[in-house]
Amino acid sequence: MICLGGGPEFESYLRDATGAIWLCDVAYGHFGFVCGSTISWLERIAFNSHLDAMSHESPLLTIPLRAWHDLPGHFNVPLVPECSDPRARLYVSSTYTVWESAPPHSTPVVELRARSSRELIPVVQWAKRHWTTTKVAISGSDEALTELSDTARHEHIQVLDGETGGWKATTFWDN
Repeated sequence: MICLGGGPEFESYLRDATGAIWLCDVAYGHFGFVCGSTISWLERIAFNSHLDAMSHESPLLTIPLRAWHDLPGHFNVPLVPECSDPRARLYVSSTYTVWESAPPHSTPVVELRARSSRELIPVVQWAKRHWTTTKVAISGSDEALTELSDTARHEHIQVLDGETGGWKATTFWDN
């Protein structure tokens, strides 16, 4: 991997042989897929100021599947084309931020952030009906995460601890 930015005291961004961009944050022990190209990564950096309303403090729901545009289309969340590439797509509305990603050699996922976990409840219910989802990962500091977890369990969906959120290795979903 080639380092594109960051450094030992900060998160580092790395590019692999396929052109995919990965994040490595040694301080928090986090390694994750970002997107499929340098151009879409740079566009996301430029777009980050628009995502401030849904920061990393917002609840995050991760669903292991590849369903390009299904969920954003159903919930009317428009694509941000300049921040998207063949391996990762970003959709943003006033309610949701949706990342669809298919990292090399890993499980494709759909990740959603919302202002509150209550806004993620319809997503869990729809995912069960539409995709027969059996596992999700939930993370965040919202106190209403209990209601989201209870809804998932009511739908017979196993809830995995999403810890700090973001990309998960394929083995994570085997739990």
